[in-house]
Amino acid sequence: MTPQDFGTYVEYLLAIKCIEEGYAVSFPLQTHSAYDCIIDTGERIVKVQIKGTRQKKGKKGDVKLNIADRNAQKYHRQDVDFFAVYSTDFEGFFIFPYKNQKSIRLCNKKTKAKYFNNFAFEFCS
Repeated sequence: MTPQDFGTYVEYLLAIKCIEEGYAVSFPLQTHSAYDCIIDTGERIVKVQIKGTRQKKGKKGDVKLNIADRNAQKYHRQDVDFFAVYSTDFEGFFIFPYKNQKSIRLCNKKTKAKYFNNFAFEFCS
């Protein structure tokens, strides 16, 4: 699977998971949008940037992923509410609220476990 195909696969996989949760999912018609989809949970509407990684876990059992837009720039608060990152090694999504981050650490330990396959789209810290 090419990187572009993998990206498309991950975007549609998130949409399927959200639809299973009973959410409405919309994709922008324009490819230059800062977010990949909008999710309506029934309680809130959120802008989501979707990422995917095939990177293997490191010695500490985690994956560190740099997140940037097409121009290698950091995302802005007005453009993205959440990052949904699919990891093939973890076989699921980590869903993080936007916090001006440049990278994300994926792991199933302590504080990060609450983000794994958490489709509530809550602004938790």
